[in-house]
Amino acid sequence: MRRYFYLAALPATFVAGMFAAHLGTPAQAQTSNVPLTAQIIDLAALTDADLGAQIPNMGTLRSKGLVVTPSGTIAVQTGNVPKHTHQGSDEIQYVISGSGTFWLGDEQRQIHPGDLII
Repeated sequence: MRRYFYLAALPATFVAGMFAAHLGTPAQAQTSNVPLTAQIIDLAALTDADLGAQIPNMGTLRSKGLVVTPSGTIAVQTGNVPKHTHQGSDEIQYVISGSGTFWLGDEQRQIHPGDLII
């Protein structure tokens, strides 16, 4: 069950959006010269080690980028991050497991597995 450990923190997420930002305050857009290709990613096969080290200045966040295009980024993440914004981009997160709080505007909300945050 250790392979699910990385999913237990707040929140395990998928982040996507137009000119998606990948973490920062404010977040900075990423681009890639690699074209998007059809693939199947076995998220259950990811291990705790696959997420790598904590990202500096982002709390306990650890992230593994899965897809990066000029139009969006998809990553699996775990950990707690300080309140931040993604200016000029959209952020969508799906909580696979774990629970915690999330800022929705100026309001803190409780989140749990199955929540889709837009």
